[in-house]
Amino acid sequence: MKLIKNIRVVSPDVDYKCANIVIDGENIKSVIEKEVNPENFDEIIDGEDLIAVPGFIDQHAHGAVGRDTCDGTAESIDMIAQARLKEGVTMWLPTTLTVPYPVIEKAVNAVAEYRKNPRWLEVPGMHIEGPFINVAMKGAQNPDYIKFPDASEIKKLNDIVPVKIITVAPEVEGAIPFIREMKKIGVVTSAGHSSATYADFLAAKKAGLTNLTHFFNQMSPLHHREIGLVGAGFADNDVNIELICDKLHVKADIIKIVFNTKSVDQIILITDALLASGLPDGEYEMGGLKMILKNREARLESGALMGSTLPYQYGLKNVYEITGLPLDQIIKCTSWNQANSLNIDNVGKIQKGYRANIAILDHDFNVMGTMVRGELRYKKEGVLVD
Repeated sequence: MKLIKNIRVVSPDVDYKCANIVIDGENIKSVIEKEVNPENFDEIIDGEDLIAVPGFIDQHAHGAVGRDTCDGTAESIDMIAQARLKEGVTMWLPTTLTVPYPVIEKAVNAVAEYRKNPRWLEVPGMHIEGPFINVAMKGAQNPDYIKFPDASEIKKLNDIVPVKIITVAPEVEGAIPFIREMKKIGVVTSAGHSSATYADFLAAKKAGLTNLTHFFNQMSPLHHREIGLVGAGFADNDVNIELICDKLHVKADIIKIVFNTKSVDQIILITDALLASGLPDGEYEMGGLKMILKNREARLESGALMGSTLPYQYGLKNVYEITGLPLDQIIKCTSWNQANSLNIDNVGKIQKGYRANIAILDHDFNVMGTMVRGELRYKKEGVLVD
């Protein structure tokens, strides 16, 4: 058995200032506030002055360190996974772009290859972000490959690797029957890159839509006579919203408004990380589009924002500093809500019987170590003496 000793444990609705986490195999056996006998353990991790939180689940991230999901190679998936592990991410949904179907299929096959030996983090499935979106809200997606929803394509991909989320614009032709089909096969549908009206949203919700993709970004804005998708995110008590908390895609004041208005049980922190994450300033290419990275901001030549280069843990830090909410509430947004939305069991809490997927942070939210299925797969040099 393994022991993480003398560590602050923060889990949904739980904050132990000093506790011991006992791990048996892949799972948490107990969380104990009293002292334990160290002679009973094969491995001991010293958590003094550190914080244990449930391993992060990033359900929307495209790439890192110069690699992209749509490269279509197991090597790229492996390299991205290793990079994300250093951010405390223990589960990731490789996310595609608006590219031709054969490119998406190749990416899915690469993910299937990684899943045979997931040596870094876990990949329970994929997020297909394009190409079933509205060209008027394309953002950094390539308009040459946008098309109407096709359930048969997603079913083929789902036979290779589980498609956990599909982003779709509810207002485009064929979207509502497509959403119904996705619900039948257990795929979460998320409205994004969309100019949908509130009525469009309600029709999509009735068909089975449950999520909003990168809330605020590339979606119909809030207006006092037509509240659009942004208004739907605030008005609806059921819909889950993805939020990029880098203070660029969503500014600090808006982050505060969201957490003051929306239940923490419906907010999902994502990175929307690009291949430029972890790279120096320069020019890159993504999905056939030129990317200019400067001061950690990725933009098209037009100046329009692309995805982010945000390390996951610092999105959590931003929310904590901006909102002032207790950490045991905010932490619901980093894995527990994702697990509930995606129907993934036994993750998202540091609790008896749950999988030992744990991120170990210092008090400035830097990642000191990441444990996946009870195995410490990343450790910052010079810490966590064991």
